[in-house]
Amino acid sequence: MLYFIQNLEPCKLKMNQENDPKDFLDELLELFLSGKKRKKSGDGDDKDLEDLLRKLETDRENSKIIIRALRRRIKECEERGQKLDRANKAYAKALERLTKIAKQHEQAEKSRQGAASKYGVFIRPHPGGDADEVDILVDDEMRKVHLAMPGLSAADLKCGWEVLLDPETGNIVGLTKKHHFRGSVVSFKEKLNDEEALVSGEGGSLFQCFLSPELKDQKLKDGDYLLNYNGLLLKLLPKVEGAERFFDIEEIRDKDWSHVGGLSRAVKKIKRSLLPFKIPEVYAKFKGKNPPKGLILHGPEGCGKTLLAQVIAADVGKSRGLKVGFMQFAGADLTDKFVGETARKMREIFARAKELASQGWLVIVFIDEIDSLLRSRDTASHEPWMGTDIGQFNAILQGMDPLGNVLVIGATNRKDLIDKAILRPGRLGVDVEVPRPRSEKDIKEILRIHLTADMPFASKYFEQDTYTYIDHFGSGEEQKVELKKDPENVRNHIIDMITNRILYTGSPVRMHFEDGEPDSTIVDNRFRAITQKGEEDVYLKDWLSGAILASIVENARLIALERYNRLREENPSNAKEEVMKKDFFRAVDEEMRRLKNSFLKVKEKPLGFKPKEED
Repeated sequence: MLYFIQNLEPCKLKMNQENDPKDFLDELLELFLSGKKRKKSGDGDDKDLEDLLRKLETDRENSKIIIRALRRRIKECEERGQKLDRANKAYAKALERLTKIAKQHEQAEKSRQGAASKYGVFIRPHPGGDADEVDILVDDEMRKVHLAMPGLSAADLKCGWEVLLDPETGNIVGLTKKHHFRGSVVSFKEKLNDEEALVSGEGGSLFQCFLSPELKDQKLKDGDYLLNYNGLLLKLLPKVEGAERFFDIEEIRDKDWSHVGGLSRAVKKIKRSLLPFKIPEVYAKFKGKNPPKGLILHGPEGCGKTLLAQVIAADVGKSRGLKVGFMQFAGADLTDKFVGETARKMREIFARAKELASQGWLVIVFIDEIDSLLRSRDTASHEPWMGTDIGQFNAILQGMDPLGNVLVIGATNRKDLIDKAILRPGRLGVDVEVPRPRSEKDIKEILRIHLTADMPFASKYFEQDTYTYIDHFGSGEEQKVELKKDPENVRNHIIDMITNRILYTGSPVRMHFEDGEPDSTIVDNRFRAITQKGEEDVYLKDWLSGAILASIVENARLIALERYNRLREENPSNAKEEVMKKDFFRAVDEEMRRLKNSFLKVKEKPLGFKPKEED
């Protein structure tokens, strides 16, 4: 053995911690065997060498066992390392998730702390409580809380002020010194006592509320709007509906019967019906007992019903020496889908009218399209609540002073749809028909109101005393008229020509306009259409109204203005500010086209005749 160790060549075997133990033993055994061979060829101790060999074999086997164990151990360590890596990754993800949750909790806590104070509304010092105990409203709940602000007492707070509450104790920790501005709008009915009032909410439901000190001393009227915050009435609101819808008083005062044309029969009946209102003291001597409370004006649209109502207001007001209030509504303004709301609006309007009347006003309540508000109960079976509205309106009329300062005027295009109880004597018992202007006299009366002598008529009408023209819608021959260079005569002549043009029912006439203008037109006041009676001939004269005649005059002005503007752009020296007959004829043509388009048309047929040529 000694020989083997001494003869080892260090350069051939290097053992360090990086070598595999098995490889080291194999190399050591190989060196040993090579030494044994050299021993046999030389001298040495065979026994010692064999012992060493056996020992080395044993060590080699033990080393293999140890190496296998070490390898298993290494593998187990690798597997544990992989598991540890996976665990580390899972831990990192969990840590990241927990960090996010922690941040969210932190932000939530900051938000909670930032919004710590909740709003409430101060009502009053708590009755019988300590000096720092007060009653407040939070949402729909009344609470007793403490004042948690040093130096602050209940006397420093006003009913309706917003207060800030501590989120943990609920005590008052701050003030905004501003009245709460949100809530529902309710309608005042009556005071129950100094602290409470009866109000009407949406749908007409009644309930009790607290009155703020601001409202306790105010003279509240039925129908006044109040701001309600969960049972606390905070303040009086301005009127937002029609109870203050007055026309311009000056505009109404300037109206008189000279503004009404073509309605002589209606005007005569109205003037007679208004006598009890204009001279009530004389009416009393005639032992009158059942004067009407108002009038009903019925007739086609645009025939002057609103104008008549305004003139009535001005006429009665002047005769009585009273200020005039003209309250105008459409039936649709008062109609409400909620049951009881229409009746409430009517009560509010007439309560306001009576209040003004008590102050010396003459109040005209004008309800246009009254048929949409007080529809006959016979034709409104599918709308049973209308019966309640009609009953309310009748009760209001019944409670009115017969010769007081409130006069009700209704207007409608469909009188047949109004409930008969409204139209009986003692209510709106004065029935006035406002018809279409059909006669030559009626048409001229209306045209004189809108076509005045101060219009800038064309200079050709003033060149000679006698003016020559062609009577297109009469004899068809050349005619002469004495104008005498007088604007009033020119006005009357043009009104006569417009009236003849409107009332013309003869064959179509082709007109060539004067002044070298190349255009011409075929005048025909008849067309075939489908009406309520079926298919028939429609004539312009049968569908006139005051509004249509006023529109004809206005459109003639615009046609003349259009011509002036065109000529001014072409050659300013040729532009003249003048109105001619042809401008009115063209305006009538436009109205004829509008009327024709308003009917359901039938299939047009050939004229069957040749238009008469007229220059």
